[in-house]
Formats: sequence, structure tokens, C-alpha cells
Amino acid sequence: MGKYSIKDINKFLITDDDAGLTYLGGNQEWYGKFFRRLAGCGPTAAANIFKYLGADKLPAGSVRETDTLRQYKTLMNEMWEHAEFPLDPIRKQEPFFRLEIFTKGMKRAFAQPYWFD
Repeated sequence: MGKYSIKDINKFLITDDDAGLTYLGGNQEWYGKFFRRLAGCGPTAAANIFKYLGADKLPAGSVRETDTLRQYKTLMNEMWEHAEFPLDPIRKQEPFFRLEIFTKGMKRAFAQPYWFD
């Protein structure tokens, strides 16, 4: 097994200028709608991944340069659009099925032309 690490933890920083706070990665509690706060762990994780991988590939001033809380919330909502939620209550408990739907949504999001031109 290889050893993996995060090379630049600062790529996860999100600043909230209004509150004068800095966060390390997202929080699903930042969704505006109740159901999204309840079920938003996957899209929030996806937003963190996109923020990290895309941080140095985005044009300056782009909304995809998610270093402010407002911009990060926009990214979270974009990731929500690629999320899938299983309707089968038995199957959604299976760990590999959850991973499968997460990676399926990530592949769809990565396919968007604005990410890595």
C-alpha cells in the first residue's frame, strides 16, 4: 500500500469575510435547504475534492476559484446537481453501492467543460 498525503492543505481554506473566520474545507450545514443539510455529505466531499484539484487550474476571479464562503457555497450547490440518491432503502446501506453512486456523480461533474480545459 502506498503512502498518500495532501501536498498543500491551504487549498482547502475557505474565508468568511463577514464573520472574519477561516475554515478548512466545507460543511454540509452551509446548505440553505434542510434536506441538503441532512443529505449533503457526498456533494460537500465532492466540493472539497474539486476545490483542491482545481485550485491552481482556474482563471483568477472565476467563481470556481472557491476561496470565499459565498463562492464555496456556489460550488457545493453545483456538486449537488451531480449527486444521486438511491430510492432503495436496503441497497443504500451497502458501502460499495454508496461509493459507486459517489464516483458516478464525480465522473459526471468532472466531465463538465469548465473544470480542466
